[in-house]
Amino acid sequence: MYGLKLSRDGTVAVGWEFQGNGAYYGFRSTGGTTQLLKGEPGQNYTLPAAISGDATTIIGGQTDPLSGVVWRAQSDSSISSQTINLSPGQSLRSLSADGSIAGGFGSTPFYISDFQNCPPSCTTVNVPFDSNLLFSNGALQVISLSNDIFLGSVQISGESHAWIWVRSEPTAQLLTAYLSSKGLGGEIARWKLTSVVGISDDGLVLAGNGYDPEGKLRGWVVRLDPPTPVPEPATFAIVLIGLLALAAARVHRLA
Repeated sequence: MYGLKLSRDGTVAVGWEFQGNGAYYGFRSTGGTTQLLKGEPGQNYTLPAAISGDATTIIGGQTDPLSGVVWRAQSDSSISSQTINLSPGQSLRSLSADGSIAGGFGSTPFYISDFQNCPPSCTTVNVPFDSNLLFSNGALQVISLSNDIFLGSVQISGESHAWIWVRSEPTAQLLTAYLSSKGLGGEIARWKLTSVVGISDDGLVLAGNGYDPEGKLRGWVVRLDPPTPVPEPATFAIVLIGLLALAAARVHRLA
């Protein structure tokens, strides 16, 4: 089983596995019961990518031809699927906890609002970036619990760079630039933050992957101070995550 994702309460898992003859299907597992997540008739490949907090909505992709797909659970035993026709090169990657927003990969990261009504209403909207930031493609990977912060990665000159969009701001920006604007540039100047995998419910803790100053691939965690009535320099801790341990420190390399 691969690509496991969990519902918010941990009772439902989705992923994918090989079924023989080169085919692979997504699955949904809950209460000791596993169901295949199939797409349209004749589809031999389905890949679930994200699940809503209450486990009623699952998004992913199917091939032959390539398209998006949403599975909706009416009960533990009843699941329906619907195809979502996306532009060439686009795919679904993320879903908000309440299932109202889906995010995806494409030449520009995009999202679909009012996702409860998709399909048939599946209008994609590009995440706004400054026109001076040139990238070849990117993905919206994480949506905050409040739906007001989007995070992901873009490819710039063949390298992955993490980005953030606080939706009250006009444009998204690279995560390193955002953290620098919070007074954190000295701590992260020598790091390359490549992707984001999670954000805490309060939006103050971010986690992802990147390269440390020695060029080693590491996990990282950034902690921000909560807003205060009087603006003060933010503080944070960047945490290196090893394979088996998590150490909390300002910048502390794990042994």
